[in-house]
Amino acid sequence: MTALTLNPRGQLSAEKKDLDPAIRKEQLRRWGARAAIGLMLIVALAMLLIPEAAHAGSDSTFRAIVDWLVGILKGSGGLMIAVIALIVAVISLLSGRFMAVGIAFAVAIVAIYGPDVLESWFTAIF
Repeated sequence: MTALTLNPRGQLSAEKKDLDPAIRKEQLRRWGARAAIGLMLIVALAMLLIPEAAHAGSDSTFRAIVDWLVGILKGSGGLMIAVIALIVAVISLLSGRFMAVGIAFAVAIVAIYGPDVLESWFTAIF
């Protein structure tokens, strides 16, 4: 991969302006990732410095729907999702797709513990 160098004026040299499209795509992907990380850091810093912006769950507009969904996920629905995800994990393990195994285990864990974690996040009192 060709490294980009800038002249003293901060410009690309003439021979490197016409870069290969694959190199440009890789550079754009890297800058996009850096921008996303920077944005996440800014948001995290703002959340730490401005705690008044985080209002603990006092709104009950969608409470009935949330209670219904949490009831399903904590009951047989969550167990069914976890069992299906574990079956997918075993099938993926047997076929050699190890990334799918990790994803299936993550789905099973989120189906079992997700509602409790989310409720504790949104009803926290500082």
